[in-house]
Amino acid sequence: MAQADADVASESPGLNTRTSIHCSNPSGRNQYKECPSRDDPQIAALLNEYQRRNITDRKEISKLLYAEHGIKMSSSTIARRRRELGLKGSILTTRELPDAEKSQLVQDQMAKDPKRRYGPRKIRELITTETGHQLTRDWIAAEMRRLDPNGFEERHPHKINTSPVEAMGPHREWVCDSHDKMATLGFPVWGIRDVWSSKWLGLWVVPPRHPKLGYAYMYLGLVKRLGGMPLQVPIDPTKDTAHTMSSFAAALRETTVADSRSTELRVRRFSHCIESATFARGSLRLRSTWGQDIVAAWETGSGIYNALNPHHYSLTQWLWPTLIQKELDKMMDIHNNHRPRKDHKKIVPSGVAPNILFALPKDYNGVNCLQHVDPDIVDELMVGLGGNDSVRFVGAQYAFRAHQVFSLLQSEFGELTVQNMWHIFSAMLPLMIQP
Repeated sequence: MAQADADVASESPGLNTRTSIHCSNPSGRNQYKECPSRDDPQIAALLNEYQRRNITDRKEISKLLYAEHGIKMSSSTIARRRRELGLKGSILTTRELPDAEKSQLVQDQMAKDPKRRYGPRKIRELITTETGHQLTRDWIAAEMRRLDPNGFEERHPHKINTSPVEAMGPHREWVCDSHDKMATLGFPVWGIRDVWSSKWLGLWVVPPRHPKLGYAYMYLGLVKRLGGMPLQVPIDPTKDTAHTMSSFAAALRETTVADSRSTELRVRRFSHCIESATFARGSLRLRSTWGQDIVAAWETGSGIYNALNPHHYSLTQWLWPTLIQKELDKMMDIHNNHRPRKDHKKIVPSGVAPNILFALPKDYNGVNCLQHVDPDIVDELMVGLGGNDSVRFVGAQYAFRAHQVFSLLQSEFGELTVQNMWHIFSAMLPLMIQP
């Protein structure tokens, strides 16, 4: 046998004997044959987006790429692509980034929290979301104590006493409720949250004149976007909006879902514990880290805004809903990418970001319970509710003109923020009054 090997080697000079006799993959194909090329811009954008969402584990990214985008890529290839793009984890970034730059990143986020409600975990997530830089929690906590020694004692953390939540997967149950503090300003906020994953599916500012129409329209828009509805909508019998949405969900199911009468799971269920355990946690963050800042910003315009002036009123009805919706989208994105602490008392998964739970339910013993509906019927129902007019604060023509005026001023003021809201109001007002 040794002589035969020598003969083969002598007939093919320079050929490796082992590879010439045995090749484990002679065709050169593998399970990642459709892997995108190294210079694919989509992959670069997706990996940067996962970095922004605080997702750095290469195996988890590999699963998410396939679950969310249908892209097959091995974990080792992802590690190489991340290195090529200069994407680093928190330990390496904290070690390499200059202290002055790291401190500035922390100070920038602390400056946006005048009531000193943000902890190190929240600051860390905000830095990553806005800049892509990941710093260790320990370094951020030490820097926050150096910059504001009394800040931790003045945060006053809140605790909500709740019962354990049970659900078998995403879309088993949604909870719907409103945020009353913003309603006092004339800008009610309404949201829908998935119970199993704790993911915000939607947060919207709706007109106060017919709020139930707005709630129903947003609910249908979410059903259309996701392609289906949940198995159950838990309700609190004391709230009119909950009754409205439960009845609406039941009617929609009877109209669209195949074999809805044969299912053993009922759509409508009275439940106090789900409402408090799931929505109240998110509502607390709305009040403590967001709602109070919006209310304070509104009050700073007391010497500028005259509610009895129709021009003032119309402009605020365009500017403030635009700002509030933008801030809601940002807050929802931050929450859905937030990885909470592990809670061994919870029946549903914990210690995992809601977006990851939602995208990879099977990895956490979950079952996707989404009930598919006919999109054409959903479209008809949305038209029947009044279409986009049911969620407009101002008429379409006024909104178009306001957007044009704002675009002209954007080079001077930049993006609309809580800090520059009333400056932009004062600059836009005379231009909106002109014929």
